[in-house]
Amino acid sequence: MIEAWKANPDLARRRLIDNLVGKPPAYLAHRGEKVSFFLSIFLGLAAGVWSVKNIFDRYGGGETPQINVLLYSTMMFISTSILIMVISLAVMRGSIFLGRLNAITSVISVLVLQNVVEAIGGFVFINANWDVIWANRQLLMFGPHLTSHPEELWRFWPPMYLLALLIGGAYGSLGESPRKFLIPFTLFVLISVLILYNPNHRGYDYESTMVKLLGAFAVTYISFLITNKKLTGADEYMIVRFHRWLSITAVITFFVALFTLDPPGDDITFASMEITGVAPALWGGFVMNVLVATAGCVLGFGLGIVLAFGRRSNLAAYRYPSTAIIELIRSGPLVAWLFIAFILLPDVLNPIWESDVVMRMILIISIFGGCYGAEIIRGGLQAVPFGQIEAATALGLSNMQTKLLVELPNAIRTTLPTIVSLFIGLWKDTTLLYLLGVHEMFNLSTLALTQQKEFLGLTRETLVFAGMAFWIVAFYLSRISLRIESGLGLGHEGGGEAT
Repeated sequence: MIEAWKANPDLARRRLIDNLVGKPPAYLAHRGEKVSFFLSIFLGLAAGVWSVKNIFDRYGGGETPQINVLLYSTMMFISTSILIMVISLAVMRGSIFLGRLNAITSVISVLVLQNVVEAIGGFVFINANWDVIWANRQLLMFGPHLTSHPEELWRFWPPMYLLALLIGGAYGSLGESPRKFLIPFTLFVLISVLILYNPNHRGYDYESTMVKLLGAFAVTYISFLITNKKLTGADEYMIVRFHRWLSITAVITFFVALFTLDPPGDDITFASMEITGVAPALWGGFVMNVLVATAGCVLGFGLGIVLAFGRRSNLAAYRYPSTAIIELIRSGPLVAWLFIAFILLPDVLNPIWESDVVMRMILIISIFGGCYGAEIIRGGLQAVPFGQIEAATALGLSNMQTKLLVELPNAIRTTLPTIVSLFIGLWKDTTLLYLLGVHEMFNLSTLALTQQKEFLGLTRETLVFAGMAFWIVAFYLSRISLRIESGLGLGHEGGGEAT
């Protein structure tokens, strides 16, 4: 679009206006059309300045921080300017009176946009009291037990550094311009540092945490730069091999996180120091949601592959049990299975495995996600051309090699958007643990924080913050999915058949 404005500004301007309010009537000459466009811009800017003046007159001298007033006034200036500009164009060109669909749709859209911006901006920057979030940022992240026992927080740093290494390596292997990663990641680093440094209600050792966090970010930068330098322009087989090892390391990182939090078996003595672990029932906060969702995706994905092949098997010993498990689990809602795991499952597992409530929830979410994932993968397996299977057989591949090296990669490739949608759904379903009293982030946002004496009644702030946290993760997963689809050639028509 920028190139179009540079090449022919008049043509680009006319196309923009026609898309907004429809084509002009015959009596409106080209000069009048140009005058109406610039006049609408002038009126929009004037209305925007007037809205800014009103906001500063109302909130400028009050208790609201000036930066909040400035941000809110900027949002209102932009939305008001667009609103008045579109309405002025529609009136001066007469398209609103002629019933042009473009004009009517544009006017309604900018009116809705204006009201949404005013409501959201007014709440976020003017009316909301975010002290409840700043005072409880550690509680929201780690839960009540780990917040009251900060000496246990070291357990999160080994998997955090492994994750930083993975993130840098994954983005570095894409072969894209370093700026596409370095600029947004540096912005994320700055935001994270500001959130950690903010002295408002800061009740933790931020200096030690800041050093460790900056170390993790440094590992990400180094991993990205090294990987980008080594793999840019490398042969395809080297990149595929690197991605395979990256996937294996990601699974290992997940189990390292579980082992670091709660080592299996009895207490472990390391360097004359006794490591007792933190029971899963004592985990909490945002970390709890991440761990449960990750377990559901990793374990559920593996189970889904097994069940998908089992349901397609010609052997009754595999087909019938797989079909029975899939149909049984899919016949009930997740919340029902969570209550079954909470109430009945201990009587089944306790002679073999004395699991607490969180591990039972992880087990059920993994099985639930695996059953839905099995049907998704089975659909992808059915779409694999039989010619590829025959070609694999002709090359001398065994039945197992054909399934793992030919059928499964093609099935995952064609069903990737649906698989990512399942992962996003499992991520959001972790909030159902709230019904069982688990201290995950949504539970803390609705109960624990709003019961604090100094923050009574601040339910909206905590719910908005929790909702935004979940939305950011879900949106990031969707962007990763689009990135992978683009790399696999699925971003265009017929991409699913590309080799």
